[in-house]
Amino acid sequence: MKKSLICMLLALALLFSAVPSAAAVIVTDQAGTAAAPTDIVSISAGYAMSAAVRADGSLWTWGNSYLSQSGANWGNYWSFDVRSQSLGVASGEYIEATPMMAFSNSTKTAVCSKQTTGSDLHGYYIPITAALKEDSSLWLWGGGRYGVLGDEQEYGSSWRPLKVMEEVISYDVSGYHSAAVTADGSLYMWGRNNYGQVGVQDTELVLKPVKVLDNVASIKMGTYFSVALKKDGSLWSWGSNSYGQLGNATTENTSVPTKVMDGVTDFACGSSYCLAIKNGELWAWGRNTSGELGIGNYDDQYSPVLNENFSNDIAAVDAGNAFSAAVLRNGDLYMWGANGSGQLGDKSTDSKTNPRRILKNVKQVALGVAFRAK
Repeated sequence: MKKSLICMLLALALLFSAVPSAAAVIVTDQAGTAAAPTDIVSISAGYAMSAAVRADGSLWTWGNSYLSQSGANWGNYWSFDVRSQSLGVASGEYIEATPMMAFSNSTKTAVCSKQTTGSDLHGYYIPITAALKEDSSLWLWGGGRYGVLGDEQEYGSSWRPLKVMEEVISYDVSGYHSAAVTADGSLYMWGRNNYGQVGVQDTELVLKPVKVLDNVASIKMGTYFSVALKKDGSLWSWGSNSYGQLGNATTENTSVPTKVMDGVTDFACGSSYCLAIKNGELWAWGRNTSGELGIGNYDDQYSPVLNENFSNDIAAVDAGNAFSAAVLRNGDLYMWGANGSGQLGDKSTDSKTNPRRILKNVKQVALGVAFRAK
């Protein structure tokens, strides 16, 4: 008998409470409880799963690791030790409500993909997880379609972390393509390139890392597009542009990196939109059908627009599937956008086109995806 279930990301990293969070993981300055560790240094939320790095370098993952969209019995296809693929452990379970250790030490940060690689040969959707270790090596695991694991395989998946590159300082995984920035500022990308999101021409599939840009400080990606911050503070974008998510005043796709704006200090990519901090101010562009740009309306924006709800006091931002968050310098957390699963944390399920203050004393926030599984 089929059962419908709303599945949302758990938030063990919500340090002042053991109550699960809806598609957002938050770390505050408040004291933790026995069930919620207070030594978390890095968090990430993705497609139905989350990750946290503790001060001892251990990496913990939890959530839905293997999503069946076909209704097939996955036990017919996979042995016991490959069921929790995106979690990096061999638990043999669909959903892990309790954090499980993927690495015991030496982890700096981790990223969970906010999209999946799409259906594999058996009709399953598998998120991707990436981790940067203290020796600057980059490791990936989870779904391997389109070569997103960087192992030169078009199909496949792995619950065992695979070492992809060394000397990495920034990285991201979208589920469809992956990227890493090395210490010399070189940006390498690989995976699906159907909209030019990998930054190369004349091919739809890149199975191993290729160099795309120089002088890059950090990289982040949406569903089918990429955005890079260069060392001089300039922001560049390429890939799919159906909703203006490239911020270049058009809706034309391009594989050629194009400058969006200067003076950027931090940024975030949602599924089809972007947020950027410049001089402490918040700028936004791209898709806005759920109010995710936070500008008081539902109109898509094809070039950066200033969010006038804030002054120049933005410290950090993050973007989920279609909802957004900003942490102010005083630790106040504001959220806006889609809210059908209560992911804004405002005790409602109504979308918000303007930011609402949700919490105080916040240090980090990571937004993922709330979804429905059957």
